[in-house]
Amino acid sequence: MLSRQDLDRLIDKMVKQYGDIETALLNLIADYLKKGDIDSVDEIYQWQAEHTANADELAATAAFIAQHFQDSNLKDTKAMLEANGQQISDEINAELSNLTSKHVKTQSSEIIHDNVTTVSQEIKTGMMNLINRNVSSNALADIYKNITNQCVTDVVNGGKTLERAIDDNIYQQVAKGIPTGLVNKRGAVLSLEGYSRLCIQTAVNRTFEDIRMNAMSNYGVTLGLYSMHLASRQACAPIQHQVINLVPPESPDYNDKYDSLYNHGYGEPGGARGINCKHYITPFVEGVSSVPDSPFPDLTPEQAVKNGQIQAKQRQYERAIRQAKKQLTMAKRLGDEQGINRFNQLIKGRQARLRQLIKENDFLSRDYSREQIRS
Repeated sequence: MLSRQDLDRLIDKMVKQYGDIETALLNLIADYLKKGDIDSVDEIYQWQAEHTANADELAATAAFIAQHFQDSNLKDTKAMLEANGQQISDEINAELSNLTSKHVKTQSSEIIHDNVTTVSQEIKTGMMNLINRNVSSNALADIYKNITNQCVTDVVNGGKTLERAIDDNIYQQVAKGIPTGLVNKRGAVLSLEGYSRLCIQTAVNRTFEDIRMNAMSNYGVTLGLYSMHLASRQACAPIQHQVINLVPPESPDYNDKYDSLYNHGYGEPGGARGINCKHYITPFVEGVSSVPDSPFPDLTPEQAVKNGQIQAKQRQYERAIRQAKKQLTMAKRLGDEQGINRFNQLIKGRQARLRQLIKENDFLSRDYSREQIRS
């Protein structure tokens, strides 16, 4: 059976491929900036003019790289959703057939196709400003020019060497990633890797959810058992390990003995089974199904929400570790011993904070894959 952990591993694999695009583009900027040097501060404006003139060439190269990666990764994303979507469909249909003693023909191909189309368009939107070869509209060319100008300021006013200014500004950009120009609900600009994670994770969850809910509807199953996790969002906590209606209260199929999924934000990004939600629903038929013992009998909804907030802090620490590892990889590429020492220490400090958080909260566990980058 395709587990939630299996799906998470697939998501991580696909997202890391989009991280490869960021790495390739940041390496491109570093290579361009490292061309040439100056013997005195007086030459810095000549250096600036020469590098600014390279923006058109960089934009064209960046667009080629981005297009190549996008085409390859979208093909892999499509194949992943199709293969795993079909497996999910086969599994839920077998489960429902065994539960209801019915044999209903359900179609998943249209659901898979719609989700593939949606995520493909979303990712293309996020990469639009990278694939544009026009230097005035190319996101990478804009980053390159901004770094070039900042390097001049750092040399003239900050007293840095050109090499130090370039390296420091590249590290700052590595930490930010390649911005898509799109923002999340908090107003923060999403990097290409962050935006791709959001798109792919949503697409996988949406495909998983739509196929299962559609199959249950076709079999006439309107009740489900909501899964239970030690860490939960506010919307899910009250219905963990509960039998719930899969239809809204106004539906003629509503069973008033149970709460409804629609009373907990179902269909909304922050609601039950919304974006990033890891819960799943098992089909439930009265008189046939039974509710198993709770995996966490002493867990209250309030504690589950508190645990969810602590787990979110763990995810922040993991992202910070990955960020520092990317900066370390760039420092090694640039041959910057100062940067190598700095980021090695930064990684150790962030890992220590993560270890302490896990030590203080026994429901957390160390997942080294979340701290890894592809190099």
